[in-house]
Amino acid sequence: MAEQNSELSAGDGGTLGNPRVSLIDQKNRVGVIIAAQIEEIAPVIRQFGNEADAIPLTMPFAKAWLVSGPKIRGEKIPLLCAQTGIGLIATASFLGWVTQELHPLFVISAGSAGGLGKAIEVGDVVVGTNYSYTRADATAFGYAIGQVPGQPETFEGSAEIIEAVPSQVKKGQILSSDAFITAKNVGETRELFPLALLTDMESAAAAQTCAAAGIPFASVRCASDLAGPAAEQLYHIELDRAADLSANAVRVTVENFLERLAASGQLVASRKWEAAPTTNNPGFAPSSPEGASTAPDSGKRERGTENQENEHHGNQRQKTRNHTPRFSSESLQAGLLYVFGMLNDVPATPQAATAEDEAALAEEFGVGDGSASGDNSSKLAEALGIVGGVRAALNADSSLTMTAKQYDEARAKIVDNPSAKSGENTPAFAWPPTSQTVTKRFGGYWNDALSAAGFAVRRGRKRGSLKFTDQDYQTAMREYVLWSRGAGKKPHFGGYSEWLEDTGNQGLFPSGAAIRQHYGSWSQALAGANVG
Repeated sequence: MAEQNSELSAGDGGTLGNPRVSLIDQKNRVGVIIAAQIEEIAPVIRQFGNEADAIPLTMPFAKAWLVSGPKIRGEKIPLLCAQTGIGLIATASFLGWVTQELHPLFVISAGSAGGLGKAIEVGDVVVGTNYSYTRADATAFGYAIGQVPGQPETFEGSAEIIEAVPSQVKKGQILSSDAFITAKNVGETRELFPLALLTDMESAAAAQTCAAAGIPFASVRCASDLAGPAAEQLYHIELDRAADLSANAVRVTVENFLERLAASGQLVASRKWEAAPTTNNPGFAPSSPEGASTAPDSGKRERGTENQENEHHGNQRQKTRNHTPRFSSESLQAGLLYVFGMLNDVPATPQAATAEDEAALAEEFGVGDGSASGDNSSKLAEALGIVGGVRAALNADSSLTMTAKQYDEARAKIVDNPSAKSGENTPAFAWPPTSQTVTKRFGGYWNDALSAAGFAVRRGRKRGSLKFTDQDYQTAMREYVLWSRGAGKKPHFGGYSEWLEDTGNQGLFPSGAAIRQHYGSWSQALAGANVG
């Protein structure tokens, strides 16, 4: 991240580096919402308004954004939304720091979790009534299973937060561990913790840290997959869907909780905070409903500001692009073609471009709305030639394709080049958009985006299929092992997820967690690949 020159005061002695915000003293209380992954915290930020207004903060243990929260009795209650990273230590490190520096009104943990209770279905949202560690075992010394010596048997969730959740949210125990619950140990885990509904890798650590600091806490998670599902059960939904369901429940919970605090006179009003303009917006800014990316670009964590967006293709263009979605389908397809052409030095063939290509590019370059300069008109002509050249190449060779990683790497070079054909100082959310935006607009499937633009696609699970078959699992592992060998790499668990992303196979094949759950262990998954 870029170096910061000013501070966000957070009480006596505590500072968060940020050029735009000042919280005057400890009476300026904030609520804290955490999630392990960027895909889980971005929907939370979207629930509370305009994502473009989320202010990135620099702090020692997490990536965080200050968000204008709900208005309670005429006062806005700001929220600190943080991506802590996955795991018990990452969560405890951040909360140990933030609870002491800010002493927040509450802490809520959002995101996905594994369904453990037999009555839990994927898509169910659960608030934790109490929390325990699955791997804590000091029973030989008289402690309960899951109890850390010197600590209570379980860490209780805030009764006030639990009462504030939406009516459809289920209530029960949430377990945490640094190891996955798989088909091999789900039976034992259920026997040891018969009341547990979900399992994750963060909530118990958050509960313990907040208990030590005296901060109200609850985890509001959505079951994205099941541990040891019954044969008739759907056992997996995409992370984005689970994160959205959790985020919606979190928003309602926060509003209800703060309203009840205000009604009881316990809510310390938070002073207004204002954001001053800046030309350097460090870190990841969550996606807007206009199509900005919800994840960092490959190899980059920078995003342009509104001022940069206005400069791109002329100030007037910004005024004409306030509609939703930010990019049309034709614009996204043209972006795919353009990036492929730049990546492969495809010769220009403007006559092969379609009328839809020309209209989409004209809108992106601001040509025809009275705002474009002669330079933009020239760049439009160059881009149209490249898009047409790729269409001609696809007509000659239908096997041409491109992975999401290749796309993002080529796109990064385009937008980082001051003399790039797509415009000078292009911000990270300008055209052509990131692969995350493209994938999101095509239903979560990179291959669907490729197909729409005329590229060849890879085989995989049939769209609409609720479950992966045994053959899907074997095929996924076989292709991954063969790919690893060809690349001279060892086929390890972490590499599988990278392979899914690099090859554009996300959604087509099971996730790494699903693979391990299906086979019981990674070593068994490798054996199941049946590659000699």
